[in-house]
Amino acid sequence: MNPLDFERWIAQEADLRRRTFRQAVHLVLRAIANEPALAPLMVMKGGILLAIRYHSARFTRDIDFSTRRHIEDVDLTRFVAELDDSIRRVAADNEYGLALAVQSHALKPRARTTPTFPTLQVMVGYADRASRPEMRRLQAGEAPRTVQLDYSFNEWASEVEQHVLDGGTLTMYAYHDLIAEKLRAVLQQPIRQRSRFQDVYDLCLLFEHGEPDAADRQAILDKLRAASSERQVPMDPRALRDPVLEALSRRGYAEVAALVPGTPPDFESSFATVRDFYEQLPWNRS
Repeated sequence: MNPLDFERWIAQEADLRRRTFRQAVHLVLRAIANEPALAPLMVMKGGILLAIRYHSARFTRDIDFSTRRHIEDVDLTRFVAELDDSIRRVAADNEYGLALAVQSHALKPRARTTPTFPTLQVMVGYADRASRPEMRRLQAGEAPRTVQLDYSFNEWASEVEQHVLDGGTLTMYAYHDLIAEKLRAVLQQPIRQRSRFQDVYDLCLLFEHGEPDAADRQAILDKLRAASSERQVPMDPRALRDPVLEALSRRGYAEVAALVPGTPPDFESSFATVRDFYEQLPWNRS
């Protein structure tokens, strides 16, 4: 199991603003990993995890987390206060000279009073301690530089990994679950009428990183079925032949070029790789 090499991840970024953002991400994750009330319950997933754990070059500004807990079982005021307190304690003395604090939080979606799969969106501001103007804005809850945390409730995850981080423990999606979750998101596009172009790119990266064997593919299919069942996503071995689904995956895929250095793989070859992997799962042996 590869260690979480934050020093390497941060040093790889040549752009100063993005490097500072990565430093802030490191401190936020350090705060979560070292807080017993948060670490076991906030399961990391998404683009930042792929960047740190699987060396993805895709830029993202959000840290995604999941929990099996339901929103009605959580005291949100207390949760945000614990998160803010932990972040402030870590930020009080750190190697980057940054101050951090929660700036705001909101529950999404707003349109429904009792959403089945709500997400708590928390904005964590960061500032250079040597800059008085930046510190004033941070203290006023108006920091222009932020790290966004998206914490999704009632989320499926059958297996997690735990990695040591700066004396604490960070919990995250395991390899099989990451692939199953991203395939589920691709399949769900026609239902949600929402493009998930980034998942095609991410899946190709995960395939290259792990080179799944027969046992891996069986585990992925089992987990995909479990994840899709909770979201009521139909399972069909030929689902990725749906032209509507392919069009939704294609929509915005060119934006990947702005998120990665160099030229990303073209959509046709990337989507074909995902489709072939999906269709070659052991459907008849399950």
